[in-house]
Amino acid sequence: MTQRISILMLLALFALPVAAATAADLYRDCAACHGKDGGGVADGTVPAIGGQPAVVIARQLANFRAARRTDLRMQHFADDEHLAGSDAVGSVAVYVAALRRTTPAANGSGKDLATGEREFASRCASCHGATGGPVVALGMPALAGQHASYLARKLDEAGAGLNSLGKTHATLVAALPPGSAAAVADWLSRRPPPQP
Repeated sequence: MTQRISILMLLALFALPVAAATAADLYRDCAACHGKDGGGVADGTVPAIGGQPAVVIARQLANFRAARRTDLRMQHFADDEHLAGSDAVGSVAVYVAALRRTTPAANGSGKDLATGEREFASRCASCHGATGGPVVALGMPALAGQHASYLARKLDEAGAGLNSLGKTHATLVAALPPGSAAAVADWLSRRPPPQP
């Protein structure tokens, strides 16, 4: 019995590096677009994800798998062929949450940051927090430190009802004064990004 327990413990010790390597291997496909540090692409075509809470990453992957969010690249790489089952999704989510981003967020023009801060505080902070950090209890991603062009695009899509953010976001964004969505995105891009 003691020998069996020792063998099981030894196998478990050897399995730990394999599990860690597996998560890194699984992330390799993600890194092709999101970058090794999860920093995304400055032009806003690929968001920064490094340091986001694991629960947020897992939920977004599930949304892509179920076509609640649509992006051909993400739906392809979130499928069962690339992430086989919930264990793989969970492993990648935990790996991404532990990434320390070194890629700086791309900012906007910087011309109307006061408006961006004011509009965020009055319309967004009740759910997204005062500085746009992650609100894990509500499953809210960090908006702080995200590329301004990505955030501006998502806000425009939300205002037009073209993404999965729902009617509440559509109403809030539609009520923003002209040009202030870009100011909100710019202000958020200059906040410190999430760190593990």
